[in-house]
Amino acid sequence: MRLGKSYGDARLENACRRALADAILDRLIHNAHRVPLKGESLRKKQAKLAKSEPAS
Repeated sequence: MRLGKSYGDARLENACRRALADAILDRLIHNAHRVPLKGESLRKKQAKLAKSEPAS
């Protein structure tokens, strides 16, 4: 009787998951469109506002 997975089974499962993740990302990136943005990022603006406000 065998309990749990062997080391080889776990490695194979991990490799399959990585291959599937790579395939999904390849498809997403291949079909993606770039949107050029201008101006300062919202995060930078919010960080500046947070620094300029007095602490409560």
